Amino acid sequence: MGQSLSLDSCLQLARQNNAELRSAQLEVKKAQEVRNQARTKYFPQISGLAGGYHALQPLLEVNPNDLGNAQARDFLNSLYTAYGESLGLNNTFAMFRYGAVAGVVAVQPIYMGGKIVAGNKLAQVGVDAAQCQAQIKERDILLQVEESYWLVVNLQAKQQLVWATQALLDTLEANVEEAVAAGLAISNDLLRVQLKKNELSAMQVQLTDGIDLASRALAQSIGLDSVSISLDLDTLSNSPFRGSGGSPETSLLQDAVRAAQLRRRMDLADALPHILVGGTYNYGNVMRVEGLDLRGNGWKQNGLLFASIQVPLTGWWETAHKLKEGRYAIEQAQLQQQDLSEKLVLRHQQAANEVHKLSSLLVQMRSSAELAKQNYLLAQENYSAGLSSITELMEAQTLYQKAQTDLIDAQIQYRIALHRLQVL
Repeated sequence: MGQSLSLDSCLQLARQNNAELRSAQLEVKKAQEVRNQARTKYFPQISGLAGGYHALQPLLEVNPNDLGNAQARDFLNSLYTAYGESLGLNNTFAMFRYGAVAGVVAVQPIYMGGKIVAGNKLAQVGVDAAQCQAQIKERDILLQVEESYWLVVNLQAKQQLVWATQALLDTLEANVEEAVAAGLAISNDLLRVQLKKNELSAMQVQLTDGIDLASRALAQSIGLDSVSISLDLDTLSNSPFRGSGGSPETSLLQDAVRAAQLRRRMDLADALPHILVGGTYNYGNVMRVEGLDLRGNGWKQNGLLFASIQVPLTGWWETAHKLKEGRYAIEQAQLQQQDLSEKLVLRHQQAANEVHKLSSLLVQMRSSAELAKQNYLLAQENYSAGLSSITELMEAQTLYQKAQTDLIDAQIQYRIALHRLQVL
């Protein structure tokens, strides 16, 4: 047996367990992380580096004989002949055979054409849009859950009505059987009652299957295996209306226009100067000279500061087309905003008209149900007094049952229509 729930409980469980709602909430969290990523662009980008090399042969070798000046070449050769061999020096000096370096680099953007600022604003628009979409999804899912709940209530109310009618027919059947046995009624009257009972039995089977399927659908939408709803007709008549109000579609349309404007601003930034400053610090040995015992041949520390200014010279042609594309995108978003805003107004008016129509219909159905009840009671009195036939009584009973069924449908339809109006 499923858990017995109220409408408020179903809505709360849907907020907690519905897969589509949870997915929409995760989209908001993803958008927030994208916004946090964009914020890091304001800060220095720091990276570490390390590398080394070892060549089979030195990448650079220098010998006095490589000099183009003959006087200098002869002078160096004479010096080497006089002193180099005795000092143990090599006549050829080799560089860049092996080396290694490790360090860090920090780069701070100073001006990127406004791209970082626009990117952060665009990321915030993404968060706002995701939140609006989550609100729309929550509204639609909760409306679906409420419609599923009232469908179960509708079917259960009709089932109660069938049970009550079956009880009346059981009593009527017993009375008709006594009348037939006493010769006061004909067998055809008894057959009419039994046919009506069979009709109600078939209806009861359909209602039971419908309640089972509707309950399963409701349970799935709120994340449970099964549910049950205990509700009588009086509770249906007196339970309050509810609605969250607001229309997040309007905000979503504004976000779409704002996003198009910011994307165009980012395209413009690609054509503006970019200014960066930075610094490096390293420790290594990449320029060791073989053949000379120099003090600088060992590992040493070093660092430098730098600034960079990049001015695009040939990108303006491409950027001009990008800016035109962005302008068209803004115009398109504005047109969609205007069009959908008008459709939202129309949808709200249609929902208001539907509520007004169903409100009038509900008044009529209540009046019809009361008249059908009085007609049925009068038919019962006339039949008991022998002033009418069983056929007239059965017709009155059928009219009364239909009026009650129509009243239940009108109550549910009005409740759902009012909720739709409240959330638009």
